[in-house]
Amino acid sequence: MIDDELRKQLANIQGKAGRPKETDQYKRSATSEGTAQDERRATYILTNESIEELKAIAKLTNRKIKEVAQEAINNFIKQHHNER
Repeated sequence: MIDDELRKQLANIQGKAGRPKETDQYKRSATSEGTAQDERRATYILTNESIEELKAIAKLTNRKIKEVAQEAINNFIKQHHNER
C-alpha cells in the first residue's frame, strides 16, 4: 500500500493528463484539422464521371487530386470574374 507521504510526492510529480489546451492564437476548427493554415476541409457531391476524370488527370500529371481540383476551381472562379 502507498503511504500518505509517497502519495503526496506522486501528486507533485504527475502532470496534467489529457490533451494540452489550445491557446486562442492556435485555435482551429475541426474542419481545419490536418490541413495547411490557409486551407479548410469541405465536402462536395460530384458525379462519378467528374471524380474519375479528376483522378485520371492527377495520375497523368503526377499531382494530387486536391491540387487538380483546386486548379479547376481557381480557373472557374477567374472565368466567372472575367465574364462580369
